[in-house]
Amino acid sequence: MHFRHALITLSRLSRRSIHSTTKCPSFSDPLSTLVNHATPAIPSTPDDTPPLKRRSRNKKADSILDHSKSSISPVDSDTASPKRRGRPRKVVDTPDDTSEETTLAPLKKRTRKPKTPNEDHLAITHGSSHHTSLSEFLSYADTANLSPTSTVYRGTHYEYTVADALEHLAFSLTRVGRASDLGIDLLGTWSIPSRSKPINVLIQCKAEAPKPSMIRELEGAVVGAPVRYRGEGTIAVLAAAKEATKGVRDAVVRSRLPMAYLNITTEGRIRQFVWNYAAVECGLEGVGVSLRYLANGESEATLTWKGMPCSKSSPKPRRVE
Repeated sequence: MHFRHALITLSRLSRRSIHSTTKCPSFSDPLSTLVNHATPAIPSTPDDTPPLKRRSRNKKADSILDHSKSSISPVDSDTASPKRRGRPRKVVDTPDDTSEETTLAPLKKRTRKPKTPNEDHLAITHGSSHHTSLSEFLSYADTANLSPTSTVYRGTHYEYTVADALEHLAFSLTRVGRASDLGIDLLGTWSIPSRSKPINVLIQCKAEAPKPSMIRELEGAVVGAPVRYRGEGTIAVLAAAKEATKGVRDAVVRSRLPMAYLNITTEGRIRQFVWNYAAVECGLEGVGVSLRYLANGESEATLTWKGMPCSKSSPKPRRVE
């Protein structure tokens, strides 16, 4: 009886020692011993999580860029765009095919077309649509009840008178004077024996006594003349109702432009015709002026070439070798 009790006690003591050894292993045992004494491990399921990515330095910049791209939403085409001040944007049509194989055509160089001269500079238009000659003007003045003492009547009448008087000296003129004529009253050509082609002439008419300031005014009128009446080959002429004084003649001589002065009375008599050295170089070399006396005792200036009378009605004198 006592022996059996002793065996039971011994067996209990051995079980306690075994449990104490299995539950509290010593830290001095190796890792393999700890694993062997531990409870059997539960089988784990396979890990489906992706491997950790390497942290790049530009992660912050990439995240900002991705965030900005995701925040941009496509704009509805039906919604009206906000109005911009100033010039609207230029809409450029872009092709749908944006593949890399498509090539852009080479840009063409923009070339400016040469400017063609304006027709107003080539064609001479009359200054009035109501009259183109002295006779037409007189009938128009009667119809319009234009006073003969008015400035418009006196000026227009004198311009037509000068054009008719110079026709006998081989001038072909057109009245272009109007409200804003820049001081140009007559435009045309002058045929002289010394040249095969006519000379361009630009005439300013003054139905009064001439002054030296009128010569300077005529020089300014040449600048605003039509294109073909500027520069070489054009003579500017001042026609006035009185003879030129010494101051007017000196102003004509000092001018660098080819210039001449004509004294034509209101009745159409040519009394004086002088020009400067620049006009001689322009084509008046060999051309002179002489006086012709009329039956009533008055005199009239006529042109000569090489000492022989020269007019439109008479034939051109032949040069004797």
